[in-house]
Amino acid sequence: MEVLLTVYSDEKEYFSREVSLPCVIGRGKQCDVKIEHPLVSRRHCEIYEEDGVVMARDLGSLNGTFFRGARIGRGVAIPSGSCISIGRLALRIGKETETSETTAPEDDVELLDDLISDRSKEDQSGDTGSSVIDLDAYLSGS
Repeated sequence: MEVLLTVYSDEKEYFSREVSLPCVIGRGKQCDVKIEHPLVSRRHCEIYEEDGVVMARDLGSLNGTFFRGARIGRGVAIPSGSCISIGRLALRIGKETETSETTAPEDDVELLDDLISDRSKEDQSGDTGSSVIDLDAYLSGS
């Protein structure tokens, strides 16, 4: 199953891409979506499919993963278009049927290209199915 994963904070979108489930999110090299930020654990959370339902679970992170204001542990069903949160980041999860594009303002397009890169550029493992988000660089404008 594939879903559209959109990562944003303060209504500013950082990342929007279709991802295959299961998808591990964290700052570790082996994560499918890598978010480089000190509040994100190496293996923070996982989005997966169970009996046709999109689910999310925390993977023992220090700062937690939240859904509707409550900290989640074991799998929680995530309705299409709903958000989970990691620190001040919101991750909107929705089933995707069409190709979508990021809706960032034009002046942020170059920065987003630097911010989001295939892991193959970071890690020569040959796996090109993941993305890296350097949140600190994005927020500091460097």
